Amino acid sequence: MSCCRTERSRTAGTLLGQSKDQEIFYYVLEEDRLEDALAVLVEGFYPDEPATSLYYRVSEDEEAIQELNLLMAETAKDKISVIAVSAQTDRVVGVLFNKIQEKTKPGELPFFEKFKRGCKNARSIGLIDYMAEIDDKVDVLGAFNVDRMVELVFLGVSPAYRKRGIAQDLFTHSLEYVKSKRIAEVACTLGTSVFTQRIAKKHNFKNMVEVPYERDHTDDHVFDRVVSIHQKAILFAKQL
Repeated sequence: MSCCRTERSRTAGTLLGQSKDQEIFYYVLEEDRLEDALAVLVEGFYPDEPATSLYYRVSEDEEAIQELNLLMAETAKDKISVIAVSAQTDRVVGVLFNKIQEKTKPGELPFFEKFKRGCKNARSIGLIDYMAEIDDKVDVLGAFNVDRMVELVFLGVSPAYRKRGIAQDLFTHSLEYVKSKRIAEVACTLGTSVFTQRIAKKHNFKNMVEVPYERDHTDDHVFDRVVSIHQKAILFAKQL
């Protein structure tokens, strides 16, 4: 127990909770843990996330990874992203990057579109465009009659720590933190895998729009492998 207390004391950030077995602790992501959180994306998000592997092969392109990591670094500045930390190793083993999204003024670019203007890599630009195209299919802010919401953006868990409920808990603690701090009254997330879609449904998110994966712009082998499990992307939203 003393070892666990020592490890936890090294972890900066607001403590949000812990797993039932006290093996995993959840914190608000702070700057000193950002690189560790981004490393989880490289290990446990880019290689497996359906849209990145199906269309953009982000994990095969170091420049694309760097640009998307920079996007998440900008996202983390809102200080509402959440990390999962191993009590035994003090290692970040999961992360959910969350972004405050506000209604734009006439002529003003949305956050992701503004960031994209500084990107050079076709794969990272393609992924950002893909997310934006789905977001544009429905006006979530208008549907809930609000000017601000929180978007749960990139969710990653280290492969060795999967099937332990960490992704589910990252969702739970993110939503509870946003609600407790009155940051926003609405949350949304783009579920690109059946796993995140199941988590969103467990948290009573409403299905706003579905977009089936298409064979265009990818090879048949990759398409058949991915779509054997994941058939579509779903944009979800809920009132907090």
